[in-house]
Amino acid sequence: MRSTSYALLRALLPSGAPRDLSAAKAEQLLETVVPAGPAETTRQALAADLITEVRTWDAKLKDNAKAMAALVAETESRLTDTPGIAAITAARLLGRTGNPTRFPTAGAFAQYAGTAPIEIASTPAAFRYLAWSEASSGV
Repeated sequence: MRSTSYALLRALLPSGAPRDLSAAKAEQLLETVVPAGPAETTRQALAADLITEVRTWDAKLKDNAKAMAALVAETESRLTDTPGIAAITAARLLGRTGNPTRFPTAGAFAQYAGTAPIEIASTPAAFRYLAWSEASSGV
């Protein structure tokens, strides 16, 4: 549950509300509330509206995750084989970089992503460094 819904439920229930609430559990708790006055009646109505909104957004997030998984599958990308990269992260990476096969080499992709080392040859001994400002800019 979101913090606003939790705060409303905590104010309405004499014993408070548990921290980890699902929308279904919050709705069950809300049904046990007997408003003592107009303020509690208003809080109860607000909490019910917020629970409805949470359910709506939960459904939208599930639909979005399914759509992203389908789009990643269409690209035949192996990004999701990497530990820690699920469909949403893979979709974000592919959305930012496009089809990785458009780069002729891994070095070309690294340069595009800003993670290729840059050679500094203005000194007698050339050295390389990573352009962190470019790599972290979200190119």
